[in-house]
Amino acid sequence: MQQRDFIKEQIEQVGRTLGKIMAGFLGYKTDGTITTGIEIANEQLQSELDIDIEKLVDLNAEELEIYLEPKNFTDVHIDMLAEYLFDVGQSKTNEQLAVKYYQGAIRLINLAASHSSTLTFERMDLRTRLEEALLNTTA
Repeated sequence: MQQRDFIKEQIEQVGRTLGKIMAGFLGYKTDGTITTGIEIANEQLQSELDIDIEKLVDLNAEELEIYLEPKNFTDVHIDMLAEYLFDVGQSKTNEQLAVKYYQGAIRLINLAASHSSTLTFERMDLRTRLEEALLNTTA
């Protein structure tokens, strides 16, 4: 019972930390200083959650699952990371880099969907936006 409570607390802490990082990023994005927001968010993800975004976007689906498994991420947390990668991709002027982030986000939402028994409208919307962005980037 204590083990389950401890794991639950860890998962909740991951959610609070990730939420704080994403809220800070959105503040920078709203202010029009998205590049600064990305740098700060990437540093915080690395230092607080041991998530290396540059490494994460290069992982295939199997490697991604292995990478995130010990971090106690829920499907909601994974969706948040996917949304972040989408935003980072949108900020890239280099099309190859943008595609790399979009594809990473798609792998993340596929992973979230495979671990969830719930289909969310947010995930479906993000998938649609990612597919449109990929079509527009590689056109």
